[in-house]
Amino acid sequence: ALLDANNSETVDAGDRIGFYSEGGDDFSTLLTIEDGAEFKDIDIEFKFDVEEPCGVELSLSGSFILPEEYTQDSPPVYIAIFDGEDPDGVLDDPFASVLYFSKVPGGETEFSYDLSDTGICPRDKIMLIGLWDRDFVGGLPNFTTGDFIGIYAEEGKISPTVTLNAGENNGFHIDINREVFDYEASITGTIRGEDMGEVTLVAYDGDIDSSDFSGLDFDEVIGFTTVIKTESPLNYTLDILPYGKNVPIENVQIFALLDANNSETVDAGDRIGFYGKGDEFSSLLTIADGSVITEIFIEFKFDVQKSCGVEMALSGSFSLPSAYTEDSPPVYIAIFDGSDPEGVLDDPFDSIIYFSKVPGGETEFSYDLSGTGICPDDDIMVIGLWDVDFEGGFPNFTTGDFIGIYVEEGKITPTVRLDAGSNTGFDIDISREVFDYEASISGTILGNDTGDVILVAYAGEVLSSDFTTLDFNEVIGFTTIVKQSVPKSYTLDILPYGKNVPIKDVQVFALLDANSSGTLDSGDRIGFYSHGNDYSSLLTIDDETVLKEIDIEFTFDVQMSSGIDMSIIGAFSVPDDYLRGEAPIYVLVFDSDNPADILEDPFVYLKYFHKMPEYDNYFDIDLSGTDLEPGDSVIIAALWDRDFDGGLPNPTKGDRIGLLINKETYQFTTKLNYGKNIIPPYGFEFKINKYIYDLNACIDYAIDLSNVDSYYSIEAQLLVLAIHVEGLEVAVSMAGEVELDIDLDYLLGVDVISPVEYDYIGIGDRTDSSTVFSAVYGGRCLPILTALDEKVVVWSKNQSPEPLIKGVEHGESTERTAYLVAVLDKNGNGELDCDDEIGYYGDYVVDILDDYLSVDIPWLGDIIIPESFIGSLQFPTPIKRIVSGVNCEQREDGSEGPYWISNFIENF
Repeated sequence: ALLDANNSETVDAGDRIGFYSEGGDDFSTLLTIEDGAEFKDIDIEFKFDVEEPCGVELSLSGSFILPEEYTQDSPPVYIAIFDGEDPDGVLDDPFASVLYFSKVPGGETEFSYDLSDTGICPRDKIMLIGLWDRDFVGGLPNFTTGDFIGIYAEEGKISPTVTLNAGENNGFHIDINREVFDYEASITGTIRGEDMGEVTLVAYDGDIDSSDFSGLDFDEVIGFTTVIKTESPLNYTLDILPYGKNVPIENVQIFALLDANNSETVDAGDRIGFYGKGDEFSSLLTIADGSVITEIFIEFKFDVQKSCGVEMALSGSFSLPSAYTEDSPPVYIAIFDGSDPEGVLDDPFDSIIYFSKVPGGETEFSYDLSGTGICPDDDIMVIGLWDVDFEGGFPNFTTGDFIGIYVEEGKITPTVRLDAGSNTGFDIDISREVFDYEASISGTILGNDTGDVILVAYAGEVLSSDFTTLDFNEVIGFTTIVKQSVPKSYTLDILPYGKNVPIKDVQVFALLDANSSGTLDSGDRIGFYSHGNDYSSLLTIDDETVLKEIDIEFTFDVQMSSGIDMSIIGAFSVPDDYLRGEAPIYVLVFDSDNPADILEDPFVYLKYFHKMPEYDNYFDIDLSGTDLEPGDSVIIAALWDRDFDGGLPNPTKGDRIGLLINKETYQFTTKLNYGKNIIPPYGFEFKINKYIYDLNACIDYAIDLSNVDSYYSIEAQLLVLAIHVEGLEVAVSMAGEVELDIDLDYLLGVDVISPVEYDYIGIGDRTDSSTVFSAVYGGRCLPILTALDEKVVVWSKNQSPEPLIKGVEHGESTERTAYLVAVLDKNGNGELDCDDEIGYYGDYVVDILDDYLSVDIPWLGDIIIPESFIGSLQFPTPIKRIVSGVNCEQREDGSEGPYWISNFIENF
């Protein structure tokens, strides 16, 4: 029926058109006319209003695509224009808001319409839909099961509304690919929070390939509606539209887009909210026929950032732990806010800035970040995720997935600062498997150091003292805190990425970035958790572990790099029982001239250590990163850490050690030169030939310099040695001087002191230092080394009066264990030169009154005497026994005191 409202006898503005409809979903019901047919109750209702034209030229044109079977003889295609003010209502009841439709001639795929007389005006919001009415039998088109529709959506928009302009509107391309099904389903819930504005709610069945929501595929939208939200929570109902996907529809996400600035696009200031259940960022739903899913609460979680207007790009590559093809589960590259890196891994999507899916099978990526809100000098984190159990929707860190964290070389934290323009070389090893456990460590950072402190839980090997070379894949927890000049409490979460519990041999250390450079450099400090005598104690992490009182103290200073081209290159000898791979060997460089120092407290003097590959004893160690310079004298040692169970090297009982020594010149140090230093140099040997024991013994000694020649006290030094009796040979020179030939393999103790610390120089009466020296200086005692040659027999468990070291003729009155010798190193070069003098402890005097061929010394045997020599000879006397604690000389009068080292003779 056509109602001519203005009696114009034409169909024009104000007229109405009515249809007969049997009800149900029919807009206009068809009848069949036969001879004699008489229809009753064909009631007509006016449904369609003829609108007043705007008087403005307005046209619309475009094209569409259909499945291949579409020809000129196919059922018709209609292009329809609907009122776009209620887009979800259009699809729920299409012809309730139709403004214009037209049938496309069969076989054609383009359309062009003059809308000047339709009542559609510029600035009107419309929806443009294409319908392939495959079961068309006549009359008006209709959306019925088996038909196909296509909805035009502008690029960059998630809503299908279009605003027309005056004149020509072209480029409307419609993919008519949504099959019409017959089901009903809906979702209800609440949009939470205080955000205000127009909100588009979307049910989405596609993958989220990137954080650019303007690039979502509208063909995957199976439901949408627009609501106005005030500052109060808003209840909503979202109908699932039966177009494009049949039930059941799995892996459906529900999200909301808050158009904060009414721009009708996803841009800066907008917010995106998701339905997330429990710890999930965005939970997936399954839609079934007749389902009414309730309590789908949405919270805004993601802010669309404002672009800083600077061209920026990021590119790199990644590797995976197993075969990766175009059919493998997807890999995502994500960029996070780097100001809180440990928080990123604890709750990833809370600080995400950008992410994108890598096309299947590809291992390189390149992204334009200009429109993301990331700006130059921003601190970011770049993470790769292989979502092995990906089902749909958003990527997620779940058990069995793999992640990789990009870390710049030389840094222990994963924060990166981007530059304007191209940022390249982001190569990511996606090898950390995701596990499911919770654990944490807490304690106090001691001391008064101030600055940014990076706390690290490290489960890998420390291959050298250059902490910039640590493997970040072995970092299982990290956090950054600011420490003031007082102790600072901390909590460090263990991240379940890369290693499953139990995780053994975990070290906890702190890196003080004193100059806020973001790297380990001069002035920084390193602290460790240590228990008992450990320098760095190891922990075991298990599920639900909560380790407390893990206090950290700064003990290691990062040296100022000399930057000088200087290295040590060479090899050491291993003992016969060395089994490769059984336990590691370390090469260590100490800034000390006293072997006792490096055994008593090695890390005080340590300049560098390097862990050797298990099948190699050849090393080439760069020292340019230390503060050592050419001309410095160092002790070089090799430690076979036989009880090593992780962490740092530590010389403990049962380990083996070797020193680089010159046995001819009694030299424990070697002077470094520019360039490569060959180890061992000429005249030196480098053997791992000493066992490490748990000893606590020393020899009380005193120095008598009354018969030495002059020396320059500022340069000179005294090397005080305890030598096992089997390591010293005595002879008399042609000049009638006692000569000592020392085998340093039998070294039992060493001390290096200044000669000005003498106890007697010939003035007044000689007095034991136990009464004089100790009162002024606190006493002196030559420590027995805890590392002794394999030829020396040690009974480390013996307590006084039982001996610690096996001597000669043990238990007899002639028992003897060691000699005390002192080398007056007049020029302080650490070696025995011609002008240096050697002294020793000994009170056995033999007067040579006639020509003797030899003289019999009870503990030395026959000593050959030069034919022409007449005079007195004072021979070194061995210490009878060395026991635990302090060893003193037992005098004939029953007293005890230090062993006096005297009788200095010049070395020729």
